[in-house]
Amino acid sequence: MILRKNTAGSNAARPQLQIWADEVEAPIGRLAEGSDSWELHVVVEPVQADLYRGRISFRMDEERYETAGILLEETQKAVIEQAGKLPGSVLHQLLASARG
Repeated sequence: MILRKNTAGSNAARPQLQIWADEVEAPIGRLAEGSDSWELHVVVEPVQADLYRGRISFRMDEERYETAGILLEETQKAVIEQAGKLPGSVLHQLLASARG
């Protein structure tokens, strides 16, 4: 997300929130936790012209947790590849942290 100032009309002084339209989401596997199994996705968003940030999304039924941006690469493909290489121990720590 970025904050942009709207320069048109009467709202010229109010900032406008813009969400990147080209955010990409890709499945990267599953994470077992006891008898539970979490679906793992990486959400990739551009930071600037040649830099992409990735965050991990943990999903099980209605539950959903996301990390902050933890991966930073020059291409969307590289972020997805690096997310797929994260070891299970790291993913368990990220899930525990995202749960609070």
